[in-house]
Order: sequence, then C-alpha cells, then structure tokens
Amino acid sequence: MNVNAQNLLLTLTVKMKMVFLDIVSVTPDDRNWVTLSNDNNVRVMRSRYDTVSIPGTYSYIAVTTFQLKTTPSKAYNFLMQHLVEIQWPWPMTPLEAKSFKEREEMIKYESESNHITVLKRSGPNEDEYLLQEASMDGLFSYVIAAPMTEREIHSSLLRGIEGDGILHPAGFSILPENPNSESSLVTFAVRQPVNVSKTENDAVEPMEIVIGCMIQDKEFCLIKFIYTITYKFHFCNRT
Repeated sequence: MNVNAQNLLLTLTVKMKMVFLDIVSVTPDDRNWVTLSNDNNVRVMRSRYDTVSIPGTYSYIAVTTFQLKTTPSKAYNFLMQHLVEIQWPWPMTPLEAKSFKEREEMIKYESESNHITVLKRSGPNEDEYLLQEASMDGLFSYVIAAPMTEREIHSSLLRGIEGDGILHPAGFSILPENPNSESSLVTFAVRQPVNVSKTENDAVEPMEIVIGCMIQDKEFCLIKFIYTITYKFHFCNRT
C-alpha cells in the first residue's frame, strides 16, 4: 500500500471510529445526533448532518446492549469475519444479484491488534465500498464497518465534521460482563433508511423491530447467533 492510500485509509477509519463511539456512548453528543427514543432498551437516533437522497427518507440508527454467552475474544474473532454479511447481506434477491458483481478485497492492513479492510462491489450505477475495522485494546474491542460510494468518500474527507454524517458505521463494541468473565456485554448499532410520512417518531417502531429481529436469539451459541442476525437482517430489509 502506498503512503497516500495508507493515509487516506487511516483518515477514514479514524473518522468512522469517532462516529461509532459517539453513537454507542451513554450520552451521544447532541450537537451531532437527534435522539428520538430511548425506551425498551433501544436508543433510536438520527445524525444532524445526514443528507436526504429520497424525500422523507433518513438513515436512522438503533443501539442496544445485550449479553452474549461467549468470551469477548471469541465474539471478537467471529464478528470480525462476519460483519460484512450484516452490512452486505448475501444472497441477494435475483434482481440485485444481476446488478452487483461479486465483492472483492481491495485493501488489507493488519497489525497485532488492528485489522482494516476495504471491500468493493460493482453496482448498476456506481461502485460501492465497505470499510471495516476490527480492533482489540485490552478489555475493550470493536468491530465496525461503513458502506460508502467513491463520491461519499471524497465528501467525507472534504467537509470536516459535517462530512462525518456521510459515514454510516454499524457494528459491535465488546466488553467482558465481569473481570475474567466467560460472558460478554455487546453493544450493537445498526443503521437503516426509513421513509417517514408524518413525524420522525414514526421511525422509532421500525428501527426497534429491525434491531429486535437481529438479537432476539442472543441466548443461542455464537455461530447460530451470527447466522440468525445475518438472515433476519436480510429478511427485515425486504419487508
């Protein structure tokens, strides 16, 4: 990887991490986020800088925390391999399968505690990219990813903090439930476009349903957990 590409990649991952950590914090910065609901163990928000591509449709965020009965290291290793299936569900519908080519790995950067990859898939109108970072720092670890187009990459880099609204990271932060625990506390953030016909509160229930679909089988073993949320995310996107 040349120096320019490496600097670009690191800049994007730093911005993506900052956005994600603000999303999953106990008190997100209200200069950046509009909080619509914090009930039923689910917080629903929208970025103040989000752009609208379809009238009435915004990208909303749902955040929740739950227990996973596996060690943080096992959860981290497995989620690092499978977050891409949550962001880019597969198999697609027959129409989507015709429009998109098989994804390919464009960039890969690895160190002992940090893994960054950029995947690409060619769509009907423009190429799409998926930036993913997985990092483990002591007891805390996270696996996050953000889909983006080339146009959005340039906008994010040029527009400063307002450009952060273009980044749509989703993923997991992982902590041990207790010191030396065999269970993990996982905070999960997911984004979903929702068309709001009247008020923004109309987006709350759909977002609660989406994230509920993903985690309702959280008591199962880790492999079945990943399979379940991957399948149900695909299903919820189609209904």
